[in-house]
Amino acid sequence: MKEEDSATGFDHAAALGKEEDVLCSRNDSDDTEGSRKRQRRGHEPYRFSVLLVQYDTSARIQNKTQIIQYIERNNLGVKFQVAENGQQAVDLHSRDKASFNLILMDMDMPVHVTTGPEATRSLRALGVKSTIVGFSSESESEKIHQFISSGLSGCLEKPLTVEKIAYFLPRPSSQQAKLTHRGKTKD
Repeated sequence: MKEEDSATGFDHAAALGKEEDVLCSRNDSDDTEGSRKRQRRGHEPYRFSVLLVQYDTSARIQNKTQIIQYIERNNLGVKFQVAENGQQAVDLHSRDKASFNLILMDMDMPVHVTTGPEATRSLRALGVKSTIVGFSSESESEKIHQFISSGLSGCLEKPLTVEKIAYFLPRPSSQQAKLTHRGKTKD
């Protein structure tokens, strides 16, 4: 059954298969498979990696897109991956021995999956030292305090924007920043 948004015609089911892949950006290349092959052969190692953990499919796709566009526009050499819920994030670390510099963790996941606070506690219990930045639609509440207490490095209010998360990402080189600031892109 197609999960198509009637207002936009966006086919969520078609996007899901691609979304679960590791998405990479390195030196203006959007060749994900080729980037992964070069990575395995020891070429062009990524200096920084990001994991986005978000349950809501539409929001996850939107956030993934804007983050990848920012990474590519600034040529940051960042590896990017998504997880649909907290348990997938924990499994990536415990079972798959993955490691990320930055984990963006959604608090607002349904109780039938591992929530943001539960996943954060589990990751910290596994010894994960990554910067974990939570985000939530809650503005000020006991839930936010509990989320922060679960082991977060910081917490942001939804909606996520690149302006909000840019602080946690690597900075473009000064030359690249000047080119981007002038509205030009590097060839």
